[in-house]
Amino acid sequence: MKLYKWQADCLKSWKENGYRGIVNVVTGAGKTITALAAIDLLLAQYADLRIKIVVPTIPLANQWNQALLKHAAVMDEIPGFYGGGKHDTGDRKIMIYIINSARSSLSGHIKRDFSLNKHVFLICDECHHYQSKENRRIFDFLKSDDSVHDLYY
Repeated sequence: MKLYKWQADCLKSWKENGYRGIVNVVTGAGKTITALAAIDLLLAQYADLRIKIVVPTIPLANQWNQALLKHAAVMDEIPGFYGGGKHDTGDRKIMIYIINSARSSLSGHIKRDFSLNKHVFLICDECHHYQSKENRRIFDFLKSDDSVHDLYY
């Protein structure tokens, strides 16, 4: 995948920061492509990687699904959905969550992945939506002693 210089620099900084960070660029600049490249980097290291993508809206969930389907390198299975009337099991390799449903499910799904010694990559698209007390519930897994597992975001 061909990346712009800023994307390659961003991924380098993210890696140097223990695979943690926030990408803050204008709409249409290529955040999704950057995230797909990050997925590729982590999958190359961790075959057991579980990818959790949280979005605020159903249309954005559908956009992510299309991007993942076009990005064949990560697709050894079709992404699952949690929200918008769909509730696939959270044990799929790739899951897309709508924030309203993620509040009550995502933390438990990540804790289960940790208990199975899986690596988890959490992508929270449009992260400004996750500041409210209610929406921060998706991060409840961080409050437990189990949060020492490998989580990348």
